[in-house]
Amino acid sequence: MPGVLSGLVLDLNVAFMSSNALYPYFNNATIKKDSTLSNGSWKYTFYNAYLTRSGSLLNMPDAVYNAIIGWNYLGFSSRVSFKYQGKTLANIYPTYSAADTYYKGTSLVDIILKQKLTDHLSIFADFVNIGSHIDSYYMNTSAGVLTTSQQMYGFSAQFGASYIF
Repeated sequence: MPGVLSGLVLDLNVAFMSSNALYPYFNNATIKKDSTLSNGSWKYTFYNAYLTRSGSLLNMPDAVYNAIIGWNYLGFSSRVSFKYQGKTLANIYPTYSAADTYYKGTSLVDIILKQKLTDHLSIFADFVNIGSHIDSYYMNTSAGVLTTSQQMYGFSAQFGASYIF
């Protein structure tokens, strides 16, 4: 690219994931026998039935999108990164898939800036989680989506200098 555009940086990638697992569980059951004991009470048999149910793999999102846009020019370097992670199965309920909990799709934005001052000295600034993303976990219920927990990390920034000996 000509002139100032020669330092343009673009990195795009996307991953779509599909998974399926069989999750085992035990179903406790009681069977009432038709015959009675000598004292007139019914005879019961207790057992655990080993069953499985299918679901997505834990902690595997359905998609991840990444984009980095940057520019390098005369010792100045900048990067803006975007990340989107789709819905992710976070916790599985053994017998009832409707009670599974999910990690809500998330978007993150970070910025990194660096300026080279001399051959050995540079200054930098990093800005992380610019939108103050909140991790949200939820479950689907008959009444709608129920938030089960949220984790707030907030925005952070750091500034500094680096010297190469």
